[in-house]
Amino acid sequence: MQQSIRQLMEAELNERSNSYSLFKDENILTFDYMPENMPHRDSQILEMTRYLRGIFNKSPENPSFRQSIILVGPVGSGKTSAAKRLGLDLEEYAIKKMPYTRFIYRHLNCRRSRTVYLLLIDLMKSLSPKFPHRGFSASELIHELITTLEQMNLYLLLTLDEIDYLFRDSEINTLLYTFTRINDDNSYINNQRISLVVITRNKEFLYLLDPSTKSSLAKNIVKFPSYTKEQLNDILTSRVILGIKEDIISDELILSIAKFASDKGGDARLVIEILWRSIKIAENKNDLYVKADHVRLAQINVDPISKEILEDLPLQQKVTLLSIGKVFHLNPDTSTISLTKLKKQFVIECKSFNLSIGKGHTSLWSYVQKLSDLGLIHTWITSKGTKGRVTEITLELPVDSLISDMQTFIEKDLNA
Repeated sequence: MQQSIRQLMEAELNERSNSYSLFKDENILTFDYMPENMPHRDSQILEMTRYLRGIFNKSPENPSFRQSIILVGPVGSGKTSAAKRLGLDLEEYAIKKMPYTRFIYRHLNCRRSRTVYLLLIDLMKSLSPKFPHRGFSASELIHELITTLEQMNLYLLLTLDEIDYLFRDSEINTLLYTFTRINDDNSYINNQRISLVVITRNKEFLYLLDPSTKSSLAKNIVKFPSYTKEQLNDILTSRVILGIKEDIISDELILSIAKFASDKGGDARLVIEILWRSIKIAENKNDLYVKADHVRLAQINVDPISKEILEDLPLQQKVTLLSIGKVFHLNPDTSTISLTKLKKQFVIECKSFNLSIGKGHTSLWSYVQKLSDLGLIHTWITSKGTKGRVTEITLELPVDSLISDMQTFIEKDLNA
């Protein structure tokens, strides 16, 4: 008798709940996790702290609370995590050091809100949950915000994340002007209660602002460069220690993930997602540790490569890629292979397909380099060989499906 959907679901959930997990704390590998320490971002957080230090010097003689910072850097460079970490830590600091000052931190993502109006509604809802959804213009919402801060005696540190998404909204200049300059008008507000952190991928957005807003906002800029391979490796290692059981993934595979993400632009989110996916794949296969092919499959899931690209490769490159896949298939626990091993397999594949294409070192090296240029593999030179320098190769595709696809494409070319 066929099982119902509910029975199938319950059986799967029961099996998973009783199965062995490779995670110690899966939450450590989510984007919402807020680490206590951020490797290689101490200097940026310290710079932000120095810019914001003035907000804690507020007194009857010095009522200033207005500061503004711009965080600039590519995706996955730690801007959001640094802002959240600092904001939450400053809230705790204010409770201890300034018990009579009600300091709060709010973090809003402009990509989710999309308009200044919705952004302000979200902010007001975070301060007053019963605040109505409708009935105000953007300018009226700004006035309501300032009035609410006064009435509740609150001092707000506000982060506007991914602000680039708001620059089609005509109200953006009004919003930023209010948060950076309107406090100067004492008839409008008695105390300066808003400090601002703006997060952007590119500070070129400043050219879209009017001069007065730009002059106030652009004083304090903190740059977040892309992470290097070594830095990504440190980030992954720290997450592995906290979130994964011992001896689940090798240092070699951690480094291979870091190198993959480094070649893609140094995105820390990418390495964390690949690590999480690799472990989930291992669990789904009931393996007790992460293998190289789990990582390759995770990488292709987050950065899929179209089969059309593989099918359009010249025959020589197809045979080279098939040979690489075969070597990794024969060595499932390794994450790199040498050009020497590849050459032996390449000769075998050429014979099996009765091909007379170039099999010399120079020809094979040129095929490998073209595959590397396409991002299908990665190569680098090491000096660990007894004969001098050795070319190492890593594969960015899952082995089994690659072998199947390349055999099909090669046979199709030969039968054309």
